[in-house]
Amino acid sequence: MAHFIDPGRCIDCRICALVCPVEAVFSNYDLPPEWERFERVNVEFFRK
Repeated sequence: MAHFIDPGRCIDCRICALVCPVEAVFSNYDLPPEWERFERVNVEFFRK
């Protein structure tokens, strides 16, 4: 199951990154270059 973080509601507290059991959540500042394309996927998901 995919989970998304609503960029319009995120306050960048980074708590979700700390509790993610598979280390798949990053703040915008820590996003690995190979995952940058998923930032746009997340934004588009909430735009609809």
